[in-house]
Amino acid sequence: MISILGIWYSNNGINPQIMQSSLSSIQEATIISNFPLVSIVTCNCSPVKPNPFKEYITRYPMGNHLGIILQILRVIYEEEKAGRKYDLISFLEHDVLYPHNYFYRIANAFIDTDKKVIDRKSTRL
Repeated sequence: MISILGIWYSNNGINPQIMQSSLSSIQEATIISNFPLVSIVTCNCSPVKPNPFKEYITRYPMGNHLGIILQILRVIYEEEKAGRKYDLISFLEHDVLYPHNYFYRIANAFIDTDKKVIDRKSTRL
């Protein structure tokens, strides 16, 4: 089975309700999908409360693409340091709502069509 690391990143520069909605949609996607090998880690410029996932605070709070790259690299470094390995990494933006079957879609995009994780009918919104 495919293991997925989801890295949610934020510069904390948007409305907190939007960030909460994004985190809630990701949490719902991990619960509803019942996909056993999805881990979500967040990296932000400052704490996001409430945050149901493991959270890192970036050492380089910038509101630009370099800041995003450093946030992503921080999470990858921490996960590798802890000995965790994944087949796929999904970059999750702070202002996006993710569908309930998001992680199935990601997994299905990277495996052989004969070995789909779920039936195509259930991947429609």
